[in-house]
Amino acid sequence: MANKLGIQKTGFIADMDRYAQVWNHAAVRYSSKVLKKRGPNRRSTPGTIERALVAASVSYSASVDPSDTPVIGTDQAKYEMREYKYWLELDYKGEILGGEWESKDRPDFLWIKEKDEFKDYWSGLNKIYESN
Repeated sequence: MANKLGIQKTGFIADMDRYAQVWNHAAVRYSSKVLKKRGPNRRSTPGTIERALVAASVSYSASVDPSDTPVIGTDQAKYEMREYKYWLELDYKGEILGGEWESKDRPDFLWIKEKDEFKDYWSGLNKIYESN
């Protein structure tokens, strides 16, 4: 989240819970804070010198009724938020080596889709993305 949303200013798609149904949503913003720090435990990744418990709030696009007009940036856009807790395992430089989920509620998977070029009949849609 920090790299994609915070540094690169790009989103990602996520199945926001780990249960049977798959519902993909675009993550659009997040905030996080370190709740506490501890030393490594017996399951920590080799090289871990510190573990940090992180609480993160992730805002993502909610489902909306189908529309033939733009929704993003309008009053029709809907967003929801999930909160997750996880442990990060850090090396002596503070770089992330691994981690584990603290909360039972967590994303099932994340993925990224690069922008496609709209062609032929759909080429007019490219104008929508030119300003982004």
